[in-house]
Amino acid sequence: MKRQAKTKDQHFNYLEESSRSLRKHIDNDYEQRQHSTLFENSPNIIVEVDKDGTIIFVNSAGLNISGYSLDEVLASQF
Repeated sequence: MKRQAKTKDQHFNYLEESSRSLRKHIDNDYEQRQHSTLFENSPNIIVEVDKDGTIIFVNSAGLNISGYSLDEVLASQF
């Protein structure tokens, strides 16, 4: 089965969509790194729990203030 040649417009649309998708991915990655940096450098305790109440994240302040290790905290119930 022969593949039909793409028109210039189809190539342009594909490249435009790919570019948009890549930009969105880069923006999301940048935002995640910003939030991660903010959470880690916060002097306040920040804890993230899943819908079942299991701790899935705690920042350095949370560990320092509580005295618990990361292993002791992660997977604990809140």
